[in-house]
Amino acid sequence: MKFESVSWLTWFSAALCAMIVLILKTKHGRFPRLSAILAFTWMMVLAAGALFIPGQFLSTLGSSVILGSLISFSLGHHLGEKTNISFKMNLFKNINRYRLLKIIYVVGCILAVMSIYIYIYAAGGEITSILSDPLNSLLGISRYYTFGRYLNPDFQEPRLGTLFGMGLFLASLIAGDISASARKGLIIWVVGLTPILLAIVTMLLLTTRATLMCSLAMWASGFIAKKCVLTRNLWKPKQGLVTCTILIIMTAPPIYTSVQGLRQQSWSTEYADNNHQFMLSALLGSPNALSIWLDLTKHDDPYGTRLISGPLHYVGFHRSIVDPVVVGSLDDDASSNIISLFGDAINDLGFVGEHALMLALGVVGGFSWKGASLGKASSTPILAATLFLIILSPIGSPFAYTTICGSFVIFSLIYWLPRFSRS
Repeated sequence: MKFESVSWLTWFSAALCAMIVLILKTKHGRFPRLSAILAFTWMMVLAAGALFIPGQFLSTLGSSVILGSLISFSLGHHLGEKTNISFKMNLFKNINRYRLLKIIYVVGCILAVMSIYIYIYAAGGEITSILSDPLNSLLGISRYYTFGRYLNPDFQEPRLGTLFGMGLFLASLIAGDISASARKGLIIWVVGLTPILLAIVTMLLLTTRATLMCSLAMWASGFIAKKCVLTRNLWKPKQGLVTCTILIIMTAPPIYTSVQGLRQQSWSTEYADNNHQFMLSALLGSPNALSIWLDLTKHDDPYGTRLISGPLHYVGFHRSIVDPVVVGSLDDDASSNIISLFGDAINDLGFVGEHALMLALGVVGGFSWKGASLGKASSTPILAATLFLIILSPIGSPFAYTTICGSFVIFSLIYWLPRFSRS
């Protein structure tokens, strides 16, 4: 089924998102409200999609869902800021939280290294062969996981490797936290880059782009949350941090193309063009895919499992499948089934339930933002989780991964159980 391009609606929706950002902006000098960050994220996705994806389509229903979700989250955020609930869960008074963070960080990095070794061993690779002939060894391992994942319905990655992979996400989250409070630049580089480098290695082995994307988002959310708490929301990003962020965004396309080339085992000009279109579809095409999915789906049985499909899988539920759709006028090979966080919520809860969820998430985000304004360390995990969800909201619910849910649970326990003491 073909849809006519409605580019003006995309730009109009982006303009309304910008208006929400301006309305929700904080007083001069304060870090923006989470609702403003969410609106800004979607403004950038809508505008970039309209610029770089030919024939970008956004239906009236799709625009209404996006803007309605932003408004629901903003209302919830306002309610959360007004709450006066205070809680303390410092049950173990003799545990040094900062020291515990460093210990868990080291353990997470060790588990991440062990998971990489398990992935290599399960694919028939050896460390010696990788050191002597890294390119061919990497191609062989990536071919094993790519072909197994897409051609063998019964294929499973090593469960122990997946379990230990939780250490990578946990280390990324804690690395951002420690880097935010570190006084020496060398510590920031060493602690901050180690889990990111491990994420790049894991991504190249498994050819899964989500590994690096989630690791970067967890590092950023942990860093921003800790900075907000330490400065009581008076933190402003320095020029060096902004420059590094721009460089990371600029290096994303070649990394994405390289991983896609590993998947297809080819780096020809034809494949490079297909990879470019696939990247645009995956990163910027969710508003278009959401619109088509909403128009084609009857929603007579909206209840499914996409938001937290990973944890629910262990109690007998299966992830709901969304059929890929062609985004804009891109090639059919660049089809996408990414319907964003809003689409996942509608799939699981229906339209009313989705807005109720966004309202509740807004309350939680507003509550944690207020806690950061008061300098309460206990608000750090909630603030980090909400920021993480906001950053990745255009590509779906990141909490569909069990390892990510587990990482945030452990991170929260570190903050809520022991006292805070730093030498």
